[in-house]
Amino acid sequence: MNDNGTTVGFFSDTNIGPPNDNNVGFFEQNGLFRIVVNPFTPAGGVPINQLLGVNNSGIAVGFYNDAAGNSHGYTLNINTLTFSEFDVPGATSTTTTAINNLGWIAGTDVSGGVTKAFIEKGGTFRLFAAPGAMSTSFFGLNDNGIAVGDYVDSLGETNGLVFNTVLDTFITLNDPNGVLGTTLNGINDEGRIVGFYVDPNDNTDGLLAIPTAIPEPATWGMMLLGFTGLGFARYRASRNRAALAA
Repeated sequence: MNDNGTTVGFFSDTNIGPPNDNNVGFFEQNGLFRIVVNPFTPAGGVPINQLLGVNNSGIAVGFYNDAAGNSHGYTLNINTLTFSEFDVPGATSTTTTAINNLGWIAGTDVSGGVTKAFIEKGGTFRLFAAPGAMSTSFFGLNDNGIAVGDYVDSLGETNGLVFNTVLDTFITLNDPNGVLGTTLNGINDEGRIVGFYVDPNDNTDGLLAIPTAIPEPATWGMMLLGFTGLGFARYRASRNRAALAA
């Protein structure tokens, strides 16, 4: 959701369950829903089409899967209903997951069987891998250049991830109840983070992480580790097995 109240997302039109669900993108403005399907989405099979982020200018990002099952990113101008392809150069698979109000785009790239996170700024791509990670993904990006996502470590465990683009610093941020994994999906400009974790009973619970102080935008680039000195006041976990996305 952007600051103007426009919401983007996707829905399944079947109850079959993955990987056989048809995923259809949508956006909602002023109470009206519009279905979104990238025109390059192949006909037949199991179509996968999702919108995952939108900025205040009405530019949404998402992806579709081709006939081989590889993901391709794209942007959608909601104001003009114009699609633009968006793939990391040389990537086998690109998933665009977030766009901030500066036009920076974040997501996940798969090349040579390796999954890395990426941020695109002004036509320049940078790939990122958390230290020692088997795979790294970004799912959220705010206007202060702070990205959130997750990474899989050498033990195969999923960890919440915060990345400061100013200082090129990775921080692991796991919900204390997330003994079976934590994923961070979104962050706003006040540093509030949403996502989900898997509890000891294998239930998926939403989380909200709130810093004890709200940093000014300029402060982000001056902090030693991006979040040092803030701390997180509490985690609020919904117990309805729902993941908070953005």
